[in-house]
Amino acid sequence: MADKCASLPMFARLEGVKESLSTSFYDAIAPQIVPLVSKGLILYLVFVGILVMVEPGTFRDRVIKAGRVLFAATIISAALSTTGAVPAVQEFIIGPLERLASNIGLLVFQQAEIDADAGNGSVYGSMACTVEKGIFHVVQAAWHLTYGIRGEEVGLLQIGLSQFIGIIAAIGIIAPFVFVAGIFAAYLVEALFKYYAISMLSPLLVGAWVFPFLRPFSVAALRVLLGASLTVIFAAFAMAFSIKMVGDYGDKLRLVVDCASTIRNPGELACRGVEDFYSYVFGAEYLALVIVGFVAILLHLKAASLASNISGAQDSAAAAGATVAGMMKTLEMGWNKAKSVPGLAKSGYRAANSAFGALRGGGKGGGQNSGDRDISNQFIGDGGGA
Repeated sequence: MADKCASLPMFARLEGVKESLSTSFYDAIAPQIVPLVSKGLILYLVFVGILVMVEPGTFRDRVIKAGRVLFAATIISAALSTTGAVPAVQEFIIGPLERLASNIGLLVFQQAEIDADAGNGSVYGSMACTVEKGIFHVVQAAWHLTYGIRGEEVGLLQIGLSQFIGIIAAIGIIAPFVFVAGIFAAYLVEALFKYYAISMLSPLLVGAWVFPFLRPFSVAALRVLLGASLTVIFAAFAMAFSIKMVGDYGDKLRLVVDCASTIRNPGELACRGVEDFYSYVFGAEYLALVIVGFVAILLHLKAASLASNISGAQDSAAAAGATVAGMMKTLEMGWNKAKSVPGLAKSGYRAANSAFGALRGGGKGGGQNSGDRDISNQFIGDGGGA
């Protein structure tokens, strides 16, 4: 269900903020660009006039080029002066590219027979929710491996051993699939930011298009937009391929987890509990699922590379990968700190007990050194009566 997806509200909110800020920034910046275009046009015409005087033979060609620039400056200045409506550059360039990418991404999931969520109007939320359903159920099932084997006829030693092995096995599955889900979300957020950033700068980029020597900046912005769209499309291809590859391996994982956690009498269950748990975590199907996870990482990293190669934008998956790696490192640090809490509590108890013994100045604290006695005597006396 859409309401059960944790990612849907976040992406719906991001889309709403992007749309509102893009229009408001355009309306604020566009009027400031018109004077720049006008002054730049004057300088350009003066420069053309000087060149014509220096090289009279080029009069016809230069006048034709100047006429084109003048016509472009007139149209663009009129467009930049119009505010309050959806800007033309967003309606006819940025918007279509964004909608094309998101709609193709959803279509890829549908053609792969993956249940694509409607998303309540949020296309990015729909894709993120689809990935959440397709990947996180494998992560949740792998997490249950850490519980090991439970049952009335299973000994404590068997439970402890199975939990230790289950933790190692779970990490092998969870790590790559969490990374894949994270980098897919990072691609979506990165694409949103690129559309948003180019939308904000679009008045300046449109104004730059007037002058031939500034057009490479506008072309570079178009390449960035194309790269963002292709990244979303290729990432959808990679994610659909990954989810389909998980398929039966994920179903087998859930069966093993259910068996291990609900065992009562191993002889009466077809899954045989203990035997199936160990045969799975040491078997080919578990290894295949781990390999699928790392193949999915490779596919998603190549998605950004393909998009960059085709669009010509100088971009890569380094930023998204580093962000997800940083997130996982933070989680690892938090886990290590959580594991150290029992040790800290034990050390604190020992320190408090030692201090209490020192302050008593006798009894079980009699083994303290003379320096400790001198300190304790300052607080409770030297052991004599009052």
